[in-house]
Amino acid sequence: AERTLQAANLTVVQGEAQYSDSIAEGNVISSNPAAGTEVEEGTEVTIVVSLGAEPATVPSLRGKTASEAQSALQNAGLNGSSSEEYSDSVPAGQVISQSISAGKQVDKGTTVEYVVSRGPETKYVTVPNLIGRTESEARQALRDAGLSVGEVNDNYGGTTNVNRVVDQSVSAGSSVEEGISVSFTINLG
Repeated sequence: AERTLQAANLTVVQGEAQYSDSIAEGNVISSNPAAGTEVEEGTEVTIVVSLGAEPATVPSLRGKTASEAQSALQNAGLNGSSSEEYSDSVPAGQVISQSISAGKQVDKGTTVEYVVSRGPETKYVTVPNLIGRTESEARQALRDAGLSVGEVNDNYGGTTNVNRVVDQSVSAGSSVEEGISVSFTINLG
């Protein structure tokens, strides 16, 4: 463009470069006077050169809700793609991490992947059979299974299975949330 203008005996003046989504970096966006205008030789022609597409700054998504993250990305001219994972440290519904660091300059339209917390994963365990065990054995079996000891009740029910568990509050083999309490009854004779 400069050579063409100089060949026509016009003076080239560089205007302030601008971002353009449609004109490639380094190409002329516009001129003043506009192309095709008849002017005298030596006239100054100001050209504006494209800087290419304006980059987008990746926003920080951590701690935002999924909808807040999506809005922040759209406002920055970016796309978002979410997935979910369990997290013991980040509350359910909040962003744990993102694929492109906050503050990084990227092309508009870039997709930023982010992970949303499902909260802590609920773990299930199987309730052990406590029937026929001593109190200390029953307590240890519950702890080993990841369960808490609930109430320990006394029962006077005869001479068989003395000082042994005769009943439990949750049936053996049941799948329950880790950490719940299981109570049991000891026959004292």
